[in-house]
Amino acid sequence: MKSIDELTNTDKAKLIHQLFPEEIAPLLEYTSSFCVRLSENRAVYESQWSSKSIITFSFWLHLAGETEKLIKRLKYDMIKSRHVFAEQLCFNHNAIFFNECLVRYANEKSTNDKFKKAVDLLYT
Repeated sequence: MKSIDELTNTDKAKLIHQLFPEEIAPLLEYTSSFCVRLSENRAVYESQWSSKSIITFSFWLHLAGETEKLIKRLKYDMIKSRHVFAEQLCFNHNAIFFNECLVRYANEKSTNDKFKKAVDLLYT
């Protein structure tokens, strides 16, 4: 196994899926609903967006839209397969958005303390 510093986003997502398969469906639901809220409340989120961010709000919204499409199309496969989950959501620019959703889900919704610790260890 690789050291923690050598893990890619894809490796981390596969590990999370493998260790906590019961968290994947609620995580995907949370992420989808966050994408919808972001789109529906664009003005509110955009007004809170930091001008110091290296990512524009428009790009963030684009990543949310792409993530939502992926989840709608592949949700069942993502729940069943850690490879599909990780390779679709945690590869290329979508990883930026999904990693944020994963951390938010762990902090705001999950009740599994081990899951929260794993996310903290891997993503923060």
